[in-house]
Amino acid sequence: MSLPQAAIVELHSLQNEAEGILRATTVTRAEQKRADVILANMSAIRSTGLSSTELSQIVATQQARDLGVAAPTFRAVKSPECRAYAKWLPS
Repeated sequence: MSLPQAAIVELHSLQNEAEGILRATTVTRAEQKRADVILANMSAIRSTGLSSTELSQIVATQQARDLGVAAPTFRAVKSPECRAYAKWLPS
């Protein structure tokens, strides 16, 4: 199974965080728990093939359907400055 780029980026970030915690000479119980949570998140990403953001979007869309409301778009509203800049750019 091929992972989407967002999942790979998130896995990399989580792996770096876990390695940083576990590389320390003394690890507190709270840090051990945090490392456990990070490893669980990494496992969930690998098993589903979706990043946590993608999974949250799927859940939110399904909840909107269940409630009978419009599904969210998950796109940031573009400011007038952003639209003007996009028009300014060469096509």
